[in-house]
Amino acid sequence: MFLLFGFWIWCMLDILTSRYRGSEKLLSFLLVVFAPVIGTIIYLLLGRKAKMRKQTFRPFEKRTFSR
Repeated sequence: MFLLFGFWIWCMLDILTSRYRGSEKLLSFLLVVFAPVIGTIIYLLLGRKAKMRKQTFRPFEKRTFSR
């Protein structure tokens, strides 16, 4: 029970501190809040993977700076 509660809190904090676009953050948060068990499992299986795909590392990306 405590493990599930810990994952639930961690999911909510992870969603709130993430950089999701548009309504993705709101929908993820509402899913975890209103359906804690199922929402946490869905977020751990699907939401984290989608978040990781968006955060790609591009070391040789050309950056332009405006003056």
